[in-house]
Amino acid sequence: MALFRRMSPSVAQGVDPFAGDDAHHGLTFFIAVIAEGVIIGGAVAWYIWGRGAITIPPPKKVQTVQLRKHPKKPPPPKPPPPPPPPKATVKPTNVPIPLEPMPPLPYGAAFIPAPPAAPPGPPSAPVGPPAPPVAQMTASFSSAVGEALYLCAQGHYPPQALMAGLGGTATVAFVYSNQRATHVKLRQSTGHFSLDRAIMRAVRTCPLPAAPAGVTKRSFLVQIEMKPGNG
Repeated sequence: MALFRRMSPSVAQGVDPFAGDDAHHGLTFFIAVIAEGVIIGGAVAWYIWGRGAITIPPPKKVQTVQLRKHPKKPPPPKPPPPPPPPKATVKPTNVPIPLEPMPPLPYGAAFIPAPPAAPPGPPSAPVGPPAPPVAQMTASFSSAVGEALYLCAQGHYPPQALMAGLGGTATVAFVYSNQRATHVKLRQSTGHFSLDRAIMRAVRTCPLPAAPAGVTKRSFLVQIEMKPGNG
């Protein structure tokens, strides 16, 4: 309204703007106001529409991923079966043996068969002296065992008993095994403890002679004499 008053001085003077020429000027002013309002309203509408417009982004492309299935590993091949054992070839035993043809005999000769082979004779005896009987070898072996134990016992003579002149004879039983005396037992004492102990120690530790072939004696009963001056 202030603009309308500034552009129409007739209004300030109390003149009707729509009378005569002044009415023409008032119509023009009215149209101008309407045009100005349309322009301003369009500008405001364009501004509001421009700010309120929402740009919708295009939809994203969805990539389809195909999952690969790993092929299953084939099972290992089965080992080939073992070859069958070779069949034993059996040679026939009833194959006839080819016989060589016998040469023809001269005219007038007679066929004389070969004499039969003589039976084998008795085996020849070994050359050398005859082997001694087992009883003689056993007696000789027993004598060698007794001699070895006697000499061994003299080496174990107690010095106190030797100085005192003590002596005696003991009877000892034992089992012969691999040139040693086992299961030693005192069957008869010498009458002195020191001599008996020395004899038992000698029998257990003394090496004995080897038994000859064919002798199977294992149990022995030996008398061992301990007397000063015998060594």
